[in-house]
Amino acid sequence: MRPTKLVMTAFGPYAGRTELDLDKLGSSGLYLITGDTGAGKTTVFDAITFALFGSASGTVREVNMFRSKYASPETKTEVELTFMYRGQEYYIRRSPEYERPKARGEGFTKAPAEAEMKYPDGRVITKQTEVNSAVGDLLGVTREQFSQIAMLAQGDFQKLLTATTDERIKIFRKLFHTDTYSQLQDELKYSANRLEREYHDISLSIRQHIGGIACPEDDPLSLEVQKAREQQLTMPEVCALTEQLIDKDGKLEAELEQRSEKNSKQLTELAALLAKAKEQEKAERSLSESRKALDEEQPKLESLKKLLAAEEARRPESEKALARKAELEAMKSDYKELDERTQAHKKLTAEVGAAEKSLGDTKQKAEALQKQIAALKDEAAGLENADAMKEKVSAEIKEHNKRAEKIKALHAELAEQRMLSEKHEAAKKDYAAKRALSDAKRSEYDASFKAYLDEQAGMIAETLSEGQPCPVCGSTTHPAKAHKSAAAPSKQELDRAKAEADKADKVAEAASGAVLEARTRAEEKLSVLLKNGRELLGAEELSQLEAALAESTEKLAAQNRELVAKKQEIEKQLNRKRGIKEQLPRDEQELDRLTKDAAAFERKMIEGKAAADSAAARIKQLSEKLPFGSERELTAEIAKLDASVKAMAQALSSAQKNVSDSEQRIAGFKAAIETAMKQLEDKQDTDTEAAAKQQAELEAESKRLGDEIKAAAARLNNNRSILKNLNERSEEITQVEERLKWMRLLSDTANGNLSGKEKINLETYIQMTYFDRMIARANTRLMIMTDGQYELRRSGSAGNKRSRTGLELDVIDHYNSSERSVRSLSGGESFKASLSLALGLSDEIQSMAGGIRLDTMFVDEGFGSLDEESLQHAFRALAGLSDGHKLVGVISHVAELKEKIDKQLIVTKDKTGGSRIEIVV
Repeated sequence: MRPTKLVMTAFGPYAGRTELDLDKLGSSGLYLITGDTGAGKTTVFDAITFALFGSASGTVREVNMFRSKYASPETKTEVELTFMYRGQEYYIRRSPEYERPKARGEGFTKAPAEAEMKYPDGRVITKQTEVNSAVGDLLGVTREQFSQIAMLAQGDFQKLLTATTDERIKIFRKLFHTDTYSQLQDELKYSANRLEREYHDISLSIRQHIGGIACPEDDPLSLEVQKAREQQLTMPEVCALTEQLIDKDGKLEAELEQRSEKNSKQLTELAALLAKAKEQEKAERSLSESRKALDEEQPKLESLKKLLAAEEARRPESEKALARKAELEAMKSDYKELDERTQAHKKLTAEVGAAEKSLGDTKQKAEALQKQIAALKDEAAGLENADAMKEKVSAEIKEHNKRAEKIKALHAELAEQRMLSEKHEAAKKDYAAKRALSDAKRSEYDASFKAYLDEQAGMIAETLSEGQPCPVCGSTTHPAKAHKSAAAPSKQELDRAKAEADKADKVAEAASGAVLEARTRAEEKLSVLLKNGRELLGAEELSQLEAALAESTEKLAAQNRELVAKKQEIEKQLNRKRGIKEQLPRDEQELDRLTKDAAAFERKMIEGKAAADSAAARIKQLSEKLPFGSERELTAEIAKLDASVKAMAQALSSAQKNVSDSEQRIAGFKAAIETAMKQLEDKQDTDTEAAAKQQAELEAESKRLGDEIKAAAARLNNNRSILKNLNERSEEITQVEERLKWMRLLSDTANGNLSGKEKINLETYIQMTYFDRMIARANTRLMIMTDGQYELRRSGSAGNKRSRTGLELDVIDHYNSSERSVRSLSGGESFKASLSLALGLSDEIQSMAGGIRLDTMFVDEGFGSLDEESLQHAFRALAGLSDGHKLVGVISHVAELKEKIDKQLIVTKDKTGGSRIEIVV
């Protein structure tokens, strides 16, 4: 995987759109990512990682930190990455979830995360989960693994070097596709555990079957059964004991069934005898009871017949009531009409009253509206000149505003002139101070120069030696040399004093020029100000101008208030004029509507009175004709007649039923007497008490035999089933035990659980081969970077037999012939070892046919911990990568690397905030 183009927008320190054409860096070799501290060098790798996996490259930065604090609110945060993989180009675009200002209103809203991936064939996927899965399937690594392999990140670059066996197993599983061996280990372990559970289940089942062997407690064999339950008997002995119990219970069951059959026959005969005796007793009771009931019922029947005759005599009375009811039913329609006419009359009377009231109200409203229309027309006539007045006032306001603008401009010129005058005074004061400083510096220099000249003899004397001629007098002897004063300045001090004096003179001259410039600008502004003051206010001097401006400003304010008041009054009149113009047509239309409504109410009132009079006449006619005052009274009379008819009909029906029921009872009593006499024709005498006692004894014996038969049968069925299961399970447990032995040994071997052996499982064993090859590749670079001192080696054994091992890493120090853990290396040594190991891992992965291809790598810092010689070795090792097809980005600010690496990504902080990046090749 090699990035060819990266676009970052509002991402990290990059506020706008930052586009990097990474193709310019080529497909192999080294390039340097350098720049200001904190400018965003590592952000380049963060952006690549985020585009691929949707998260940051390290654990410190979270996705919600990607939104640039320098970006404008409307700029969307996103990363676009184009990369080559196995000769084909892929494109990914991602946006993180972040807070952005709402498009409408105040506050913030959450912008959702987005993802898009485009395949070389043009196919596009857009869901985050689908893009994450697609990248994982394509590259074959997770975000964490990609960061460890492709990025030796600052603070994290030792993870791969110092990882434990368990941590390396997880990394190598994905890299070297050893998960199938892990699955095989799990399957072997599962199979062994399953066989162990199966062996345990069969053993438990056998013990449960033995525990279920049935045997009476008083049976001599019960002692043997107890031994079997306590596992004191072998399986053949248990089976033989069970067969013996089955044989014994079989014979007992046959004997008990014979005795039970004989007892059942005796019970059947005795039961028939007792049943016949009971039937005879029942017949005697029935005969006596039926004769007594017949004697009591016959007199009752005669009385009921008389009551029936009386009810039948009332039939004419019932028929008369029915006729009267029918006559009254026919009157219901007249009463209904009377009620309807009465309600209609009430309603019509109410409507006439309402129409009469509405007529009066409508006429009153119409009169008031006529007066209002007349008043509005008079008011409108008085507002005819409002438009002309508005134009006049508008012209006055326009002239007033022109003069006010001129006065305002004059005020601004006056304020500017005052400001320029103040600057002139400040410049004069500044010049005076700097002139005084210049004079002081010049005086100091003059004094130093004079002292320097006065002490030249002493300075020459310092250079004289006996025998050498004096440069002034030529003498070779110097009996009385002059001595240099301690206060005399040196040549360097004199030069420094002169430089300070010259500098102070220049500063004073510049201040003098500033005074001249400030005075010129102030005078020019004053001239223009007085000219404009004369033209506008007639003021000749500055004091007159200031007074005239104040007076004019106050006068303009008063005029403005007056004009505003006049304008508001005219606007009020115009608004009223427009309102009247809009209201008059509405009022006239309303008056027309009221006039029409009044006519309608008057017609409704006349028509309602006529209908009410007609209803009253019909009400009077019906009231005189009908016998009851209301339909309710009629209904009550009909109900009374109906109840009377029903009562007579019910009484007749009840009398008829009573006679019929009595006749049926008498017939039944006679039939029962006849049946009982037939049953008693062949009566026999039986001692029922003795027979019942014998029956109870036989039933008790039958129950006891039945219980014993059931118990024996249950034991037989139970023991036969147990014997069958014991035979079957015995054969099963033998087979399972044999399979368990070799499966457990195979599982322990594959999972590294053999007692007394190192904890190396099958997957780790396979990974050890890859690890050894990776270490061999790493050592070719580590030996270069350490000048032959260090060499990596996989540890041969663990510290104990309980921890998992096989992928531990040691380092050999060839300088002192020692071997120790890589965790003991210093910071610089660890950096070189981890860099070598990461490069070896990358080489090994890409050497595998069909393996993962990572054609790019980033090294983030770490070089600062190396001395100059180590830096040279590390650089040679990194430069050696260009022999293949790998592009290595070195993130560093080490000066030596800037001189050695030509291709660079230079990141710079802007003073206004944010960063920018430039590719230099």
